[in-house]
Amino acid sequence: MKIYSCQMHIDQALDELIEKEEVYPIMKAVPEFEKLSTKCTYCKESALYVVANK
Repeated sequence: MKIYSCQMHIDQALDELIEKEEVYPIMKAVPEFEKLSTKCTYCKESALYVVANK
């Protein structure tokens, strides 16, 4: 599972992944070449982070 998140929604993304997957999340920055085209899962802002379980 991957959740893309802006700065405002990072806590929500971390909580959702923990709740659904029951594992410790891995949070990484979105690579520079993907920042313009990748949007936050919760809003239309550019994603700054990827929260994943792998």
